[in-house]
Amino acid sequence: MDLVEKCPGRYCGKLNFSIGGLNECTSCPSGYRTNVSKYCMPCNESLQLYDWLYLGFMAILPLALHWLYIFSVCQHKSKLAVMHILSAPCELCFAGIVSLLLFSPAGTLDLDSCTVRQLSDWYTIFFNPKIKYTTTLHCAQEAVYPLYSIVFVCYLFSLSLSIILRPIWTYKCVGKGAERKLSTKVTYAALYFYPTLMLIHAIAAGLLYYSFEYLLILASMIAMVIYCIKRDLLNVRDIFNERKILQHTFIFFCHLLLLSYAIIATGTFFAMNISQILPYLSATPIPLAFFFLTVQFTDPNTVALETTNREL
Repeated sequence: MDLVEKCPGRYCGKLNFSIGGLNECTSCPSGYRTNVSKYCMPCNESLQLYDWLYLGFMAILPLALHWLYIFSVCQHKSKLAVMHILSAPCELCFAGIVSLLLFSPAGTLDLDSCTVRQLSDWYTIFFNPKIKYTTTLHCAQEAVYPLYSIVFVCYLFSLSLSIILRPIWTYKCVGKGAERKLSTKVTYAALYFYPTLMLIHAIAAGLLYYSFEYLLILASMIAMVIYCIKRDLLNVRDIFNERKILQHTFIFFCHLLLLSYAIIATGTFFAMNISQILPYLSATPIPLAFFFLTVQFTDPNTVALETTNREL
């Protein structure tokens, strides 16, 4: 009986004796994955660009939630908003660097990984084989190492930094009263963001891996439209007539940046080179231009006025 028959299931294997393994079929340890011969082999492949973009997307999620909450809560406290806006990316960058240093190869900003081959690689727990339909052989493992575990580690470090550092500089830099309460409220928001994102990642990591670029495009355009409507930005002149021109410019720049990021990820997924992706990047301003060109035809006041004129 060959090894394939001895180790049933998609993710069951046994360790190679050359690296001190056991002669039994089981789940591979962390940092290993089964090969074609059903041996647990170390993950020593380099991450693909699409994998790095996925990890970047998972870092963008908490940052976007932080900034959206800060803009909604601290819109009349510009100094306080800037402090929190700068604090959030610093915390995430530091947490990301520490996470990279901890994973193999330790002490470097590179990652050894196992290549993602299919959606089921993210959900090995659902593919435990049954021996003779009676005994379940538990072979759940991280077949996509380290794309699954490193996100939890990064979120945990970032949450810890938010809890430790923000109260300190809030106490030192923010005055007493309403501003301090507002700053504490923003800090408490992280206690809800990160556990929620961890739960989403635990359940839907594989689905996000194959669809994050499309979700990013959709979310970016919806957020841009909502922002323009709430700020009553119905044409380009409104952007420059407002006192908050820097805030508007920053929001629109982030929108274009996210669209460009999603387009690059989409092209990378379909194995396109940079020369093939560049023409699509030139189309990033089109949704914003389309909004300003067509919003006058969908303005409720305009529609109501035309309806009234027709009735008369």
